[in-house]
Amino acid sequence: MKTIEVDDDVYLALEARVQGFLEKPNDVINRLLAASGTGGKAASPGIHSQTEVPKSKLLEFVRSPDYLRGNAKDRYFDVLRFIHKSNPQQFEKLNGFRRGSRVQIAKNKADISSSGRHTNPQQLDGTSFWLATNLSNERKQTILADVMRFLGYADEEIAAVVKSIPKSKIVSFAGL
Repeated sequence: MKTIEVDDDVYLALEARVQGFLEKPNDVINRLLAASGTGGKAASPGIHSQTEVPKSKLLEFVRSPDYLRGNAKDRYFDVLRFIHKSNPQQFEKLNGFRRGSRVQIAKNKADISSSGRHTNPQQLDGTSFWLATNLSNERKQTILADVMRFLGYADEEIAAVVKSIPKSKIVSFAGL
């Protein structure tokens, strides 16, 4: 067996495509190569092949190369844009969505701005909604999980989206 080095973002992309508890990044590479017709071998015994996993447009989206090229903020916006596009009427329920004391999602920029300092609201392209953007990656994960749970997404989809948002690289020295 050979050892190769991969960038952290490549590893995270492979990790996001893992199907089942027993699959490893090498198995993901094999499956992707086999599916593309450029080589690879079938999935190992005991591992669910891609055709056995129920298809989800959202899962396909968060596993796509275009999505995985984005940073945490891009992915946060992309998922919310995807959810809005999939069901704009359901997304309307998120107007005024709060996490803690801050409004995180609103149709009015001022609603977000007035709910806290340094909220940095930005419009979600293609929609009438605004998002608070001065968030840690962990906060982005929490908000996406809450929003998706509220809108009735499956646990598997929520887990994949949360996992796709990289952990913050900010180290806190509070209390030292």
